[in-house]
Amino acid sequence: MRHALLLAQRFDKRDGRLLRIRDALREAGYVVTSLAMDSGGDARRDPETKDLRPRATGLLMLASQLIMAGIIAGYFNRFFPVAMTIGFWSLIAVMIALASPFGRRYRLALITRTSEFLGRIETGKTRYGLVWAVDPESLRLARAVADRDAARLIFDAHEFHREEAPGDDARRAWVTREEENAAPRINQWVTINESIAKLYAEAISGSHPAVICNAIDPHNLDRLSSPLRAAAGVRDDEKILLYHGSLRTLRHLPELIDASNHLPDDWKLVVLGDGPLKAELMAQDSAAIFLDPVDYDALPLWVAGADMGAILYEDAGLNQHNCSPNKLYEYIALGVPLLTSNLPELKRYTDDAGCGRVVSGPITAGSISAAIKSLSGPDLSAMKSACQRTAKTLSWQDEKAKLIALLSSQSS
Repeated sequence: MRHALLLAQRFDKRDGRLLRIRDALREAGYVVTSLAMDSGGDARRDPETKDLRPRATGLLMLASQLIMAGIIAGYFNRFFPVAMTIGFWSLIAVMIALASPFGRRYRLALITRTSEFLGRIETGKTRYGLVWAVDPESLRLARAVADRDAARLIFDAHEFHREEAPGDDARRAWVTREEENAAPRINQWVTINESIAKLYAEAISGSHPAVICNAIDPHNLDRLSSPLRAAAGVRDDEKILLYHGSLRTLRHLPELIDASNHLPDDWKLVVLGDGPLKAELMAQDSAAIFLDPVDYDALPLWVAGADMGAILYEDAGLNQHNCSPNKLYEYIALGVPLLTSNLPELKRYTDDAGCGRVVSGPITAGSISAAIKSLSGPDLSAMKSACQRTAKTLSWQDEKAKLIALLSSQSS
């Protein structure tokens, strides 16, 4: 029986790529254990994935309480009372410092190291033949397990990680160091598109990343039978511009929300998701309709109710510039035309394949609404047909076959 360890900083139950990778590893004959360094909260926790951070936090709290109890007991038993007093107040000072904003970096580092320690204990119960790591945060534990079990180590970079936080030089330096330290041990690099594969090939000598894109299999779902329209209160004769996914920065979401006030009368903006910007976006004076996220298995049926899908990522850093998010392939597979920013991997499907429209010039509420106003009924029909044609060339079945072939070549 072959065992594989799937490691991620955060294993979100709505992350389609992680779910598909896990299923593909199982289809390839592995018994898969998935571990997360941090679940991101109960709403996002994958039920099959063991989460290390709560255990690490609990262990650190227990350790601090035991140390405090020992110091207090030593003081009252007059066991080096001066030393105990100094130790007591020193521990209080350290705890306050770690809890403060200034101590965040050290607090997270302590929790991470403790999580890795617990991860080594957790994985010690099984001998793994394959370790599949998906982000820099998981690389140290991945290397430790791979070295211990003489396992193959695959690094599946879902982003060009050293550029995922533009302007954060400390983050860039840390990611670069983690990737370069792990590079000699990594047996195979994998990433999500040709552009990011090229960036890694240039950044890491000898990496030669394989590309396994985030494609999903084509769906043939009825737009009018989708629960999206009823949940949003949109009539059958009205059109939906949909944004689905995480509500966070670098996606031109404030501009998109503002554009809802300027869309044609027969268009409605629907936002399906949550994230750190949700409260701020909902506070904007807009006509946008906000819906809570749905389970990943139900997502295709909901997305199929849209008439156009928005992917308006900002051109901020090499990672954003070369992005190809899950929703890109989800919209295409469901025959939903795209409204995108002018980025190469998005433009490949909008302008080049005819699956949608690129917003011209700077992305503002005005340019977004102008792009929608420029669309005729025949335009949307042609784009939908292009999505259906393109979807036949993009499927998870094909990407999964590439993944399984990669595993076979590694083991031969």
